[in-house]
Amino acid sequence: MQRKNKQVIMFFGAMYFLIIVTIPYLLFANVGLEIKEEYIGENLILIAENQSSRIIKNVEIYYMDELNEKQILKELEEMQPLQKEIINLDPIKNKYARTTIMLDADFYNPAKKELRFSVKSATIYYVIDAPKKAITQTEIKTKVQVCNGNKTLTEMIQIETKTDEKIENLSKTKIIQLGANGCEEIEFKYRTKEQKGNTKIIFNINTQNTTRQEEVVIEII
Repeated sequence: MQRKNKQVIMFFGAMYFLIIVTIPYLLFANVGLEIKEEYIGENLILIAENQSSRIIKNVEIYYMDELNEKQILKELEEMQPLQKEIINLDPIKNKYARTTIMLDADFYNPAKKELRFSVKSATIYYVIDAPKKAITQTEIKTKVQVCNGNKTLTEMIQIETKTDEKIENLSKTKIIQLGANGCEEIEFKYRTKEQKGNTKIIFNINTQNTTRQEEVVIEII
């Protein structure tokens, strides 16, 4: 009898906990957070807004980078009802051609806005040479052959690579100066770890006016 009563108490306790957790979500989800676009001349302005009549706490404004890691643009302890916040796009508009801005808080569905940035055309050409497969715990290399197709101007070029947790990046960011019609081959080194499977290497190739991004997939066996 005591065992049966204990089971009944545990059942109703679990139900009570579920109700307590679910009610705030049902009350607050889908309501409140919004991202709006405005233009001042040709300049795009993004605005985060609390459209509800409640204070929203622990608000994050962020985007996901090329390795699918969260990059915080702004954190707010709370947003008052109808409060607006301008989202600073400077850290990303010269880095990505396209990205998604997220506005999120506990018990609220996140708001999101996909952005596309126009990038000026460039005369930089490149070829990436990377292995298709690699063995665990070995050193591997990739090469980038980059050329300046401009017939008169010199270009400053920055190339960096980023990796995920399966591979260690042994190379630093490379900055080179290419004269008119000049070419150069740049080598990057990595070391694979114990984990097997597909890994990605991201190449960011930047000039003064452009940003380009490429990725290669390597199978670690």
